Amino acid sequence: MKWKEFLRPTKGKLILTFIFFSITLLISDFFYNEVLIFNFCTLKVTGGGCFRAFGLPLPFVLVDGSFLNLDNIIALVIDILFWYFLTSLIVKIYNKVKK
Repeated sequence: MKWKEFLRPTKGKLILTFIFFSITLLISDFFYNEVLIFNFCTLKVTGGGCFRAFGLPLPFVLVDGSFLNLDNIIALVIDILFWYFLTSLIVKIYNKVKK
């Protein structure tokens, strides 16, 4: 299997990537914000805000509900690429075992 075929998007790969990414958002929400107590608010007087982390393998942080900063966008893109690559690998292994 060549790289072009390995990385070619299919409906199954895209759906599986979406499922994996959604599950990791839920898991990371619990892990970062409940287990590590990363969900906190600092005093507004000091210019702080409320923080909340999401995403695996790279977390992106929402500050006062705002997502739009370059670090968050890069982390989100890397997360999606990671899960797509992992999904492609799973599909390749499944097809190899199926034969």
